[in-house]
Amino acid sequence: MFTPIDEGKKSFVEKTRTERQKRERERLEKQTAEKQTQAALLIQRWWRQQPQHEQLWTWWDSQYLDNDTSSAILMDVYRMVGQYCLFSRRQAPGPVRLTFLCKRIGAKCSLDQSSSTQVPFYTLLMDKRYRRKTMDFIGLVMKQCLLRICTNDNSNHLLDRQLYLTGPELTTLLLYLNPSSYKPVRHPLNHNYALEKNDITTTALCILQSTLDSFFDGGGDDPNGGLLRDACVQRVERLVKLENRSKQRGKPLDKENTKMMNGIKLWLTTVTRILLFPLENAGDTTELTKAATYIWNHLLTVPLLSQFLSTMVLDRLRKWTLGAIHPLVTKNNTNNNDDDADGKSVAVVGGNGYLFLMANVVDLYQEKFMDHQEREVAYHLMDIVMHLISLATPFYSDRQRSPYTHYHPIFKWSCCPWGDQIDAAVYELVIQDQIATLWSRCFMDQLLEPILKFAAPSSLSPSLKINKMTLNTRRFLSGKKKIDTGANASGAAGVGTDNSGNTNSVPTVINSKDMAEFSMNTQLMFSMYSQLGALFTQQRKIILARIAFTPGLMSQLWLVMNHFGPSGNMTIYLDAARKNASDIEKEPLIDVLKVFCEACSLVFLTLDDIDIFQKETPFALSDLLDLGQFLNTFYFALVQQSTTTNTNHLQSNGAHHSNTLHSFQAAKRLLLQLYDLDNRHPFCPPDHWLLVSDPMMSKQSLLRLVFSSPFSKDNNPPEATQFLAQVRQGDVVPMRILQLMPHTIPFTTRLHIFRDGIHLDRASNMYTSATQSIFIRRQHVLEDGFRALSRLSNEVLKGRIRVTFVNELGVEEAGIDQGGPFKDFVTLLISEVFEPKYGLFSCTSKTNLFYPATTSPLMGSNYIHLFEFVGKV
Repeated sequence: MFTPIDEGKKSFVEKTRTERQKRERERLEKQTAEKQTQAALLIQRWWRQQPQHEQLWTWWDSQYLDNDTSSAILMDVYRMVGQYCLFSRRQAPGPVRLTFLCKRIGAKCSLDQSSSTQVPFYTLLMDKRYRRKTMDFIGLVMKQCLLRICTNDNSNHLLDRQLYLTGPELTTLLLYLNPSSYKPVRHPLNHNYALEKNDITTTALCILQSTLDSFFDGGGDDPNGGLLRDACVQRVERLVKLENRSKQRGKPLDKENTKMMNGIKLWLTTVTRILLFPLENAGDTTELTKAATYIWNHLLTVPLLSQFLSTMVLDRLRKWTLGAIHPLVTKNNTNNNDDDADGKSVAVVGGNGYLFLMANVVDLYQEKFMDHQEREVAYHLMDIVMHLISLATPFYSDRQRSPYTHYHPIFKWSCCPWGDQIDAAVYELVIQDQIATLWSRCFMDQLLEPILKFAAPSSLSPSLKINKMTLNTRRFLSGKKKIDTGANASGAAGVGTDNSGNTNSVPTVINSKDMAEFSMNTQLMFSMYSQLGALFTQQRKIILARIAFTPGLMSQLWLVMNHFGPSGNMTIYLDAARKNASDIEKEPLIDVLKVFCEACSLVFLTLDDIDIFQKETPFALSDLLDLGQFLNTFYFALVQQSTTTNTNHLQSNGAHHSNTLHSFQAAKRLLLQLYDLDNRHPFCPPDHWLLVSDPMMSKQSLLRLVFSSPFSKDNNPPEATQFLAQVRQGDVVPMRILQLMPHTIPFTTRLHIFRDGIHLDRASNMYTSATQSIFIRRQHVLEDGFRALSRLSNEVLKGRIRVTFVNELGVEEAGIDQGGPFKDFVTLLISEVFEPKYGLFSCTSKTNLFYPATTSPLMGSNYIHLFEFVGKV
C-alpha cells in the first residue's frame, strides 16, 4: 500500500501510537481514580462505624507519644501531624498530646535519613505539594494552643484551680504566629516544587490571620475572644489578691507565690505580644482595622493590663495601639443599629469593657504626655475619654430596675454583658491607679496651664473689657475702702500663682483669632471632668477640690469666661438663659460655667472675711460685684424660662425644680453665698440684688430684668405687668421667683405678699376651724404652750385658740377671753423664749441680735421641735 519513499506512512504511524498511548493513560487514570474513590468510601464507612474513638488515639500514642525513639524526619513529622489533626476532628486530643506535638513541631527535623541538614517544620510551606495541607495543620494546632493557654487545669479537682502559665503551647504560638519567625529555607525537599522566597512571608501572614479570625470570630453568642479576655481577667484577679495579701501581712510573698506572680505577668506579656503581631504586619487599612479590633475589644478591655506588662512589650503596645485607633472609640454615632460591626463590638465590650478600655488607654497615654509635654496629645486623650464615658454610662444605674438587674460592685446596678462578677478590689485599683491619672495634680497642671497664663488681648474694644462697673458701684467701692491692687495682681493680669502668692508663669496674650480654639479646648477639658464626676460619684468631690484649689485658677477662669463669644462679658450665657430652658444645655461652653460654679462655691466655704475683703483673694471686690450681678441675672432669667416651659414642675414648697434648674443648683448656691456675704459684710451698692421694682414706690411695677441684661447699655426693660398683681392671680413666674429668689424682690413687696397670704388664709379657715381651748400656768408658759400646741395641725393653729390662765393651785383666773389672754400668752411666751438665761437663744453684745445658742441641746432631745414651735408662734 505504501511505497518506501512515502513520507505519509511515518506520520500516520506516529499519530496512531500517540493516540493509543493517550487512551491508555486516560484508562489508567480513570482506573486509579475509581480505586481511590472506592478506598475513600471504604475508609469513610469504616470511620463512621468506629464506636470507640479512643482506639485511634491509643494507636497514635503507641506510634509517637510512647515511642521515645520516634522518627524526627520531616515527612514522618508531617505524617504524625496529619494524623493528629484527623483524629482531633472526632475527639479532643487532650493537653498531653498537644504538648508533645508542640515540642515536635517546635524542634528542627532532618530532610531524610541520609541528610544531616536540620530544617524547621514550616519548611513544608515552601513546597507546592504540601503547602495547603501544612497551612491547615498549623492553623488547627495554633487554635488548639490558644484554647489550651486560656483553659484552666482542673485535673487536681481543687477549689483553687491551677492556671496555665507557661509551656510548649505558649512557645509554639510565639514561633508560628510571628511572621518574622518564618525564614526562607535553602534546602527544600524538591527544587522542582519550590516556591519563591517571598511566598513564605505571605503564607505566614495567612496562617496568623486565619488563626486569629477563627479564634476571635468563631461565631455564636460567646466567641472565643471572650475566652481569652476571661482568662486574662482571672489572672489579673489572682495578681491583685496576691498583692493585697502581701500588703495585709506586711511582708513579701513566699517563693511559690512569687513564682506564680512572675508566671502570670509573663503569660500576660506573651499574650499581648502575640496579639500585636497582626497589628505590626498589617498591609492595608482593612487589615489594620481588623488587627486593632483584636487589641481594643479583647485585650485592652482587660482591667489593669498595662500595669503588669514588661517594659518592652508595653512600649510596643503604646507605639502600635495609639497609632491605630479603632473606630470603636472614634465613631461619632454610637447608636447606629445598621452597623453590624459596631453593634457586635458593643455586645462584646459592654460597659465594664469600656471602663477598662478607658483605664488602659489613659495608662498608655500617660508616659507619652508626661515625657513630651504634648498638649495636643492630652486633648486627643480627653476626646477618647469622653467618648468612652458616653458609651459606658448607659450600662449603669443607681437603682435596680429593668434592664439594670445585675449588682455591680462600684456602680450599684448594671446591664453589662460581662464583668459584674469581677472582684471589687480590681475596680478600685482601676480607678485609683489608672483613671485617677486624669485628675492627678501633674496632669491637671498641664491642662490648666493655658488658662493660668491667659491674659486679656490688648486689641479688644472698650466694650469687651472686664470688670466694667456702673458709676454708682465705683463710688460705693471707693467709699468703703481702697482696693489693694497689689493683692489682686495675679487675678487682674491673668498670671498663675503658687501657694505663696508668687507668680510662676508669664501671661500669654491670645489673639481673637485663636480665641475660638482656646474656648473649645477649655470646654473639652471641663466637660471631661464634669462627665468623670457624674460617672465616678465617689471621686467627684476629689475632682472638684483639685480644680477649686488650683492656685489662681478661679480668678483666671472668670477672666477667661468673660472673653467667650464675640461680645464677651458672659453674654453667651445670658443669651442662652433667655432662650428656651431645654436649649441651654446645647450651649457649647455651658460645662465651663457649671464646673466653675461648683468649684467656686467650694472655695467660698473655706474663705473668711480677711481673705475676701482685705487680701481680695481669689477675687477682687469688683470681680465679686460682676460675678454676683451675672449670677443674679442668669439664674433669674433661667427661673423665668423654666417656669414658662415647665409649669408641671411647680410645687407648693418649691422643693422640686425642673431638670434645667436642678443642673444649675451650683449657680444658685454660689449666688446665695455671695448674697449672704453681702448681708454679713456689705460690699455691694444699694439695690444691687433687686430685679423687681416695688409697686409701693413706683406706679410701674416691672419685671425689670427678665429679658434684659445688667451688662447691657440699654437698661429700659420691655413691657411687663405688675408683680404683686401677678402673685395675687397665682401666676407661675412670680410665684417661682418668690420661692427661689426672694432677695430679688423688695422687702415691702414681700411684706404685702405675706399679708395677703395671711388674709387669704384667715378667710379660708374662718368657718372651717373649731375653737381650741388650752390652759396655761403663768410660771410655765413655754412648757404648757409647747405641750398644748406643738402637736396641733397647721389648720387648727390657724383657727381660734382660747387661752385660760390657771394659778399654781389649778384654779382658773376670772375673766372671759376676748383676745386679751391670748395676746398676754404670746407676749409671755416670747419673753421667756428669748431670755438668755433660759439657754435657747443667745444675744450679740453690739447689735442685740438673737441666734440659736450652743447650749440649746441641753434643753432635751426635743430641742429641735422646740425651735420649730417657736417659729410657728
